[in-house]
Amino acid sequence: MRKLLVLAVLVTLMSVAMAQPFEENKAINETNFEETKSKILQALDERIDKLLEFKEKVEKANNSEELNKVLEEQKLEIAKIRAMNEINATIKRLEKVDESIKETISELESMKDRIDNASNVESVKETMKDVKEVLVNLTNELGIYKPKRLFLKP
Repeated sequence: MRKLLVLAVLVTLMSVAMAQPFEENKAINETNFEETKSKILQALDERIDKLLEFKEKVEKANNSEELNKVLEEQKLEIAKIRAMNEINATIKRLEKVDESIKETISELESMKDRIDNASNVESVKETMKDVKEVLVNLTNELGIYKPKRLFLKP
């Protein structure tokens, strides 16, 4: 029963973590209706596919060791998605600030590759610590960005 509860929580977390924010400030009108609708449906299809893939892996697990491995893989996937969303949002904010911070944006882009290639949650956490360090340095140098607490605790 406990494992089912953990599984339900992970599925919920995954669906929340995978939620790619749609352009909230963008008004939907007749001009962009079809494109917006298409993007939303595509994002939903991607989420459903990932959840079905996760369900299949859970169903195939024959013992606690296999199920724990599936859950660890899922935690890694969720950590990667959250980290990528955080970096992408930061890059978007930085692009609006100043052209002179292209080097910082390049550093953040390279960290996305590190996250994408991470093989465990600890690697993702370490990369996010590096992201925070880059942003703190930017704050100290230019005084333009105050990083909020990143989602991964050291």
